[in-house]
Amino acid sequence: MDWHFLSLEMDLPSRLLGEHFRQTYVQPPEQITLPERTIVSRGKLIRIIEEAIPDYIKDSKAPTLCFSGHGEYHHYTYGLCKVLADRRSKRYGYVHIDHHHDMWDDSEKGGLRKELHCGRFVKSIRANTNASHVLTVGTQEVEKELEGNPAQYHHIPNHELEKGLFCIDSALQRLPDDVYVSIDLDFLSPKEISTGWPEGSFKKETLFCCLELIKERKRLVGVDVCGWDAGGQYRDDRMRYLSDARKAISIHHTLAGLILSTSE
Repeated sequence: MDWHFLSLEMDLPSRLLGEHFRQTYVQPPEQITLPERTIVSRGKLIRIIEEAIPDYIKDSKAPTLCFSGHGEYHHYTYGLCKVLADRRSKRYGYVHIDHHHDMWDDSEKGGLRKELHCGRFVKSIRANTNASHVLTVGTQEVEKELEGNPAQYHHIPNHELEKGLFCIDSALQRLPDDVYVSIDLDFLSPKEISTGWPEGSFKKETLFCCLELIKERKRLVGVDVCGWDAGGQYRDDRMRYLSDARKAISIHHTLAGLILSTSE
Protein backbone atom coordinates (compact mmCIF):
# COMPACT_ATOMS: atom_id res chain seq x y z
CA MET A 1 0.00 0.00 0.00
CA ASP A 2 1.26 3.50 -0.88
CA TRP A 3 1.82 6.08 1.84
CA HIS A 4 0.87 9.73 2.12
CA PHE A 5 3.97 11.74 3.05
CA LEU A 6 3.15 15.02 4.80
CA SER A 7 5.33 17.91 5.96
CA LEU A 8 3.57 19.59 8.90
CA GLU A 9 5.02 23.10 8.95
CA MET A 10 4.46 25.38 11.94
CA ASP A 11 7.97 26.53 12.93
CA LEU A 12 11.46 27.06 11.53
CA PRO A 13 12.67 23.43 11.93
CA SER A 14 9.59 22.01 10.17
CA ARG A 15 9.84 24.54 7.33
CA LEU A 16 13.54 23.75 6.80
CA LEU A 17 12.83 20.02 6.71
CA GLY A 18 9.86 20.45 4.40
CA GLU A 19 11.79 22.59 1.95
CA HIS A 20 14.69 20.15 1.90
CA PHE A 21 12.50 17.09 1.27
CA ARG A 22 10.44 18.81 -1.42
CA GLN A 23 13.63 19.66 -3.28
CA THR A 24 15.54 16.42 -2.84
CA TYR A 25 13.36 13.43 -1.97
CA VAL A 26 12.08 10.95 -4.51
CA GLN A 27 8.59 11.19 -2.99
CA PRO A 28 8.24 14.88 -2.06
CA PRO A 29 5.96 15.49 0.92
CA GLU A 30 2.71 17.42 0.75
CA GLN A 31 3.09 20.75 2.53
CA ILE A 32 0.59 21.20 5.38
CA THR A 33 0.77 24.62 7.04
CA LEU A 34 -0.33 24.67 10.68
CA PRO A 35 -0.54 27.43 13.30
CA GLU A 36 1.79 27.43 16.29
CA ARG A 37 -0.15 26.37 19.37
CA THR A 38 2.01 25.30 22.30
CA ILE A 39 -1.15 24.95 24.42
CA VAL A 40 -4.46 24.09 22.77
CA SER A 41 -7.74 22.40 23.65
CA ARG A 42 -8.46 18.95 22.29
CA GLY A 43 -11.39 20.20 20.23
CA LYS A 44 -9.47 23.12 18.76
CA LEU A 45 -6.54 20.89 17.80
CA ILE A 46 -8.85 18.47 16.02
CA ARG A 47 -10.34 21.35 14.04
CA ILE A 48 -6.88 22.68 13.15
CA ILE A 49 -5.77 19.31 11.75
CA GLU A 50 -9.14 18.63 10.12
CA GLU A 51 -9.10 21.93 8.24
CA ALA A 52 -5.44 21.74 7.20
CA ILE A 53 -5.31 18.26 5.68
CA PRO A 54 -6.99 17.75 2.29
CA ASP A 55 -10.04 15.51 2.11
CA TYR A 56 -8.41 13.08 -0.30
CA ILE A 57 -5.78 12.29 2.34
CA LYS A 58 -8.22 12.15 5.25
CA ASP A 59 -10.56 9.83 3.35
CA SER A 60 -7.82 7.58 2.00
CA LYS A 61 -7.07 4.21 3.54
CA ALA A 62 -3.35 4.68 2.93
CA PRO A 63 -1.16 5.22 6.01
CA THR A 64 0.45 8.60 6.64
CA LEU A 65 4.00 9.67 7.47
CA CYS A 66 4.16 13.14 9.01
CA PHE A 67 7.37 15.06 9.65
CA SER A 68 7.19 18.16 11.83
CA GLY A 69 9.71 20.24 13.76
CA HIS A 70 10.36 21.10 17.39
CA GLY A 71 9.15 18.68 20.04
CA GLU A 72 7.14 21.44 21.72
CA TYR A 73 4.43 20.60 19.16
CA HIS A 74 4.39 16.88 19.87
CA HIS A 75 0.81 17.15 21.16
CA TYR A 76 -0.32 17.66 17.53
CA THR A 77 -0.08 13.86 17.45
CA TYR A 78 -3.44 13.81 19.26
CA GLY A 79 -5.06 15.57 16.30
CA LEU A 80 -3.32 13.25 13.83
CA CYS A 81 -4.68 10.22 15.65
CA LYS A 82 -8.21 11.63 15.72
CA VAL A 83 -8.29 12.87 12.13
CA LEU A 84 -6.12 10.29 10.35
CA ALA A 85 -5.46 7.14 12.37
CA ASP A 86 -9.07 6.77 13.57
CA ARG A 87 -10.24 6.78 9.94
CA ARG A 88 -7.81 4.00 9.10
CA SER A 89 -8.38 1.62 12.00
CA LYS A 90 -11.17 0.93 14.46
CA ARG A 91 -8.67 -0.44 16.98
CA TYR A 92 -4.95 0.22 17.07
CA GLY A 93 -2.03 0.40 19.47
CA TYR A 94 -0.30 3.72 20.04
CA VAL A 95 3.51 3.40 20.28
CA HIS A 96 5.27 6.38 21.87
CA ILE A 97 9.05 6.42 21.26
CA ASP A 98 10.30 9.33 23.34
CA HIS A 99 12.62 10.23 26.21
CA HIS A 100 9.54 11.63 27.99
CA HIS A 101 6.22 9.89 28.63
CA ASP A 102 4.16 13.08 28.00
CA MET A 103 1.55 12.26 30.63
CA TRP A 104 2.38 15.11 33.01
CA ASP A 105 -0.33 16.74 35.09
CA ASP A 106 -3.08 15.47 32.79
CA SER A 107 -5.88 14.79 35.28
CA GLU A 108 -8.33 17.07 37.00
CA LYS A 109 -11.54 16.52 38.89
CA GLY A 110 -13.97 14.86 36.51
CA GLY A 111 -11.41 13.44 34.08
CA LEU A 112 -8.56 14.52 31.81
CA ARG A 113 -7.67 18.15 31.26
CA LYS A 114 -9.01 19.59 28.01
CA GLU A 115 -5.88 21.62 27.25
CA LEU A 116 -3.00 19.76 25.66
CA HIS A 117 0.67 20.61 25.41
CA CYS A 118 3.80 18.66 24.47
CA GLY A 119 4.03 17.07 27.92
CA ARG A 120 0.36 16.27 28.28
CA PHE A 121 -1.46 14.40 25.54
CA VAL A 122 -0.78 10.64 25.63
CA LYS A 123 -3.59 9.78 28.04
CA SER A 124 -5.99 11.76 25.87
CA ILE A 125 -5.01 9.59 22.92
CA ARG A 126 -5.84 6.48 24.92
CA ALA A 127 -9.12 7.93 26.23
CA ASN A 128 -10.49 9.71 23.16
CA THR A 129 -9.24 7.91 20.04
CA ASN A 130 -9.43 4.36 18.67
CA ALA A 131 -6.13 3.56 20.38
CA SER A 132 -6.91 0.67 22.70
CA HIS A 133 -3.39 0.33 24.13
CA VAL A 134 -0.37 2.58 24.68
CA LEU A 135 3.24 1.39 24.55
CA THR A 136 5.92 3.83 25.72
CA VAL A 137 9.46 3.04 24.58
CA GLY A 138 12.63 4.43 26.14
CA THR A 139 10.85 6.88 28.42
CA GLN A 140 11.36 7.78 32.06
CA GLU A 141 9.59 5.71 34.68
CA VAL A 142 5.83 6.13 34.39
CA GLU A 143 4.45 3.91 37.15
CA LYS A 144 2.86 6.82 39.03
CA GLU A 145 1.14 8.12 35.91
CA LEU A 146 -0.21 4.67 35.05
CA GLU A 147 -1.78 3.76 38.38
CA GLY A 148 -5.15 2.17 37.76
CA ASN A 149 -4.51 1.56 34.05
CA PRO A 150 -2.11 -1.40 33.86
CA ALA A 151 -4.02 -3.33 31.20
CA GLN A 152 -4.06 -0.51 28.63
CA TYR A 153 -0.55 0.85 29.15
CA HIS A 154 2.76 -0.90 28.60
CA HIS A 155 6.18 0.58 29.30
CA ILE A 156 9.70 -0.28 28.18
CA PRO A 157 12.18 1.73 30.28
CA ASN A 158 15.64 2.70 29.12
CA HIS A 159 17.46 0.01 31.05
CA GLU A 160 15.35 -2.72 29.45
CA LEU A 161 15.76 -1.41 25.93
CA GLU A 162 19.51 -1.19 26.43
CA LYS A 163 19.57 -4.98 26.87
CA GLY A 164 18.15 -5.60 23.40
CA LEU A 165 15.02 -5.44 21.26
CA PHE A 166 13.46 -8.63 22.62
CA CYS A 167 11.54 -6.47 25.11
CA ILE A 168 9.83 -4.66 22.24
CA ASP A 169 9.01 -7.91 20.50
CA SER A 170 7.33 -9.16 23.67
CA ALA A 171 5.42 -5.92 24.27
CA LEU A 172 4.12 -5.78 20.71
CA GLN A 173 2.35 -9.09 21.25
CA ARG A 174 0.00 -7.29 23.65
CA LEU A 175 -1.03 -4.72 21.04
CA PRO A 176 -3.59 -4.97 18.24
CA ASP A 177 -2.41 -5.81 14.72
CA ASP A 178 -2.69 -2.14 13.72
CA VAL A 179 -0.35 0.40 15.31
CA TYR A 180 0.34 4.11 15.11
CA VAL A 181 3.92 5.18 15.96
CA SER A 182 4.92 8.61 17.24
CA ILE A 183 8.63 9.43 17.50
CA ASP A 184 10.23 12.30 19.39
CA LEU A 185 13.90 12.47 18.47
CA ASP A 186 14.87 13.42 22.02
CA PHE A 187 14.81 9.63 22.45
CA LEU A 188 18.30 9.87 20.94
CA SER A 189 21.59 10.90 22.50
CA PRO A 190 22.53 14.59 22.16
CA LYS A 191 25.50 13.34 20.13
CA GLU A 192 23.01 12.34 17.43
CA ILE A 193 20.80 15.44 17.19
CA SER A 194 19.93 18.73 18.89
CA THR A 195 16.35 18.82 20.22
CA GLY A 196 16.24 21.60 22.80
CA TRP A 197 15.06 19.18 25.51
CA PRO A 198 16.76 16.83 27.96
CA GLU A 199 17.64 13.91 25.73
CA GLY A 200 18.02 10.17 25.91
CA SER A 201 21.06 7.99 25.47
CA PHE A 202 20.30 5.93 22.38
CA LYS A 203 22.09 5.82 19.06
CA LYS A 204 20.11 6.38 15.88
CA GLU A 205 20.66 2.74 14.91
CA THR A 206 18.59 1.68 17.93
CA LEU A 207 15.70 3.84 16.73
CA PHE A 208 15.95 2.43 13.21
CA CYS A 209 15.98 -1.15 14.53
CA CYS A 210 12.96 -0.46 16.75
CA LEU A 211 11.02 0.85 13.78
CA GLU A 212 12.03 -2.04 11.54
CA LEU A 213 10.87 -4.53 14.17
CA ILE A 214 7.53 -2.78 14.59
CA LYS A 215 6.85 -2.74 10.86
CA GLU A 216 7.74 -6.42 10.63
CA ARG A 217 5.35 -7.39 13.40
CA LYS A 218 2.48 -4.96 12.87
CA ARG A 219 0.53 -3.02 10.24
CA LEU A 220 1.38 0.65 10.43
CA VAL A 221 -1.61 2.98 10.07
CA GLY A 222 0.54 6.07 10.56
CA VAL A 223 3.83 7.48 11.83
CA ASP A 224 4.81 10.98 12.93
CA VAL A 225 8.27 12.30 13.75
CA CYS A 226 9.18 15.46 15.64
CA GLY A 227 12.00 16.70 17.82
CA TRP A 228 14.59 18.64 15.81
CA ASP A 229 15.09 22.22 16.99
CA ALA A 230 17.07 23.32 13.91
CA GLY A 231 20.28 23.36 15.94
CA GLY A 232 18.98 26.12 18.17
CA GLN A 233 21.78 25.86 20.70
CA TYR A 234 24.39 26.08 17.93
CA ARG A 235 23.11 29.04 15.89
CA ASP A 236 26.02 31.22 17.01
CA ASP A 237 28.46 28.52 15.87
CA ARG A 238 28.02 28.05 12.13
CA MET A 239 30.12 24.90 11.85
CA ARG A 240 28.29 23.09 14.67
CA TYR A 241 24.97 24.33 13.32
CA LEU A 242 25.66 22.91 9.86
CA SER A 243 26.93 19.67 11.35
CA ASP A 244 23.75 19.25 13.39
CA ALA A 245 21.59 20.06 10.36
CA ARG A 246 23.33 17.39 8.31
CA LYS A 247 22.82 14.85 11.10
CA ALA A 248 19.13 15.73 11.44
CA ILE A 249 18.46 15.53 7.72
CA SER A 250 20.28 12.20 7.51
CA ILE A 251 18.16 10.76 10.33
CA HIS A 252 14.95 11.95 8.69
CA HIS A 253 16.03 10.55 5.32
CA THR A 254 16.68 7.14 6.86
CA LEU A 255 13.35 7.17 8.71
CA ALA A 256 11.51 8.12 5.52
CA GLY A 257 13.20 5.30 3.65
CA LEU A 258 12.34 2.75 6.34
CA ILE A 259 8.74 3.84 6.64
CA LEU A 260 7.76 4.59 3.05
CA SER A 261 9.14 1.23 1.93
CA THR A 262 6.58 -0.66 4.07
CA SER A 263 4.10 -1.13 1.26
CA GLU A 264 1.89 -4.20 1.20
